[in-house]
Amino acid sequence: MERDLAEIAKDMLDVQLNKNEADKERLCSEILSNPNFFMLASENTTEEAQNSGRFFPYINEKEQVILFISNDEGTRFAVRNNILVNGYPMVMKVPTCKVFDIVNEYCGEKAIEEVRIYSLSPISFVCKIAAFISEKTAVGNGKPMDGEDKTGVLQKVNQIKIILDTFDKAERRKLDPALRCENIHQVCLDLISSNRLNKEKIDRALNFQVGFTHRFCTDIVSMEISKEALKKLLDYFGLGGYLYIYKSYCKELMEELKQNPEVDKYTLKPARVSTKEPFELIEMYRGQDELNCAYVYGLTLQSDNRKVRLVISNPSGCVIGRSYDIVGLAPIINQPKAKNEAEAQPELSEARKQEILRNVEKKQSNLIVPSKPGAKLKGTQEEIQAQQDYLIGYFKKRDGINLQAAEQKYKVLVEDPDVLAAFYSYVKDGRWGYLTRHGYTPKRLVQELHYPPYEACCIMIQLQTNTEKMITMLKHRANEPQYRKNNGTEEK
Repeated sequence: MERDLAEIAKDMLDVQLNKNEADKERLCSEILSNPNFFMLASENTTEEAQNSGRFFPYINEKEQVILFISNDEGTRFAVRNNILVNGYPMVMKVPTCKVFDIVNEYCGEKAIEEVRIYSLSPISFVCKIAAFISEKTAVGNGKPMDGEDKTGVLQKVNQIKIILDTFDKAERRKLDPALRCENIHQVCLDLISSNRLNKEKIDRALNFQVGFTHRFCTDIVSMEISKEALKKLLDYFGLGGYLYIYKSYCKELMEELKQNPEVDKYTLKPARVSTKEPFELIEMYRGQDELNCAYVYGLTLQSDNRKVRLVISNPSGCVIGRSYDIVGLAPIINQPKAKNEAEAQPELSEARKQEILRNVEKKQSNLIVPSKPGAKLKGTQEEIQAQQDYLIGYFKKRDGINLQAAEQKYKVLVEDPDVLAAFYSYVKDGRWGYLTRHGYTPKRLVQELHYPPYEACCIMIQLQTNTEKMITMLKHRANEPQYRKNNGTEEK
């Protein structure tokens, strides 16, 4: 849109004075042809969400999403109305197609009634929700809903497939900055909202208990799902082949893959300068397993000494031509003999072998300790090492992440020994213990505010170091409708 803001403001005033519906629709259509808008982030947007480029859009007391044509107008509005994130106005430039997705999402949750667009504040214009929702109705490639069209492909399905088939993480983030397509709850909610599907009809079509689909879309933190139910949902939306991409949301599926001797036998992580045997990815193809008809990926990797073929369930981060470290692959032991026997190294004595072995074991222990002075982990060095190994292994298996990412998650907890002990007790024995800070416990954050256990522990750490800010954030969270206790019926 190349028109001057003052000219658009004049048109807005004319429409409001004349109350001509045809002019109103024309102006609305013209404004929505703008390639980008500016949105305000809500005050309860967390620092973690802000750092990852995600945000909760500001919704006013009239249940309206607010859009601005100008960044400067958005900033002034935020400052004037004290809509600040960490003390500063957070104005996000959002492509119009993304604006449509956001409006569809919040409309589906019945969180908004209208969209208000500002030109020169306070001059604004209200657009009906219908202007943001496509009239096209379609159903998934799985079992269709009773009484609805039985043909066609759901909107956004092909877009999601393109994103999931983009394995370079940097390129994927360009297509999906908030990584919504990697969250199965968000995928289902987006597809239902974009295609104006009825959740109760989906329950009936897939033989779920009443309210299951609604709860799965709204209880995005604590709700678990069986493999059968997950397969049904993905098949319904035409995404059944991507079952293993969402394995971390289903304990049953994680355990099944863990027991499979052929899939995910090793973990890949980018090779470093210190990697002893880097492997270049030279070939990758996609197939389907017989058990779940889900995609698996065959990889061929080659080092200077050998070629290895692997089968993995999630190819995220795998790019042909890049080098990787195959974690868990045994090194080559039998080295070729020296060409000249005189150049051969003398055999090591038994004492020297034991010394080298002790040094290697000491290096491999890599004990992670708090960086803060005075912070001390509880237990003997052997107990601390065992606890560290257990939790890092837990993160790798539960979240489907590599060793480096698992160690980073552990390092956050290790800075607060009390929180670390509580989390370890929960993971190991299912009990949180008696950790309490400013009226909050990890158990309360999980059960009442629906935080995942790990994130709840991170918040307990912040309650100690950034008390006022965290208490304010938690109070906001408690008032958000999507985090209030949901009484929907879970599938058995």
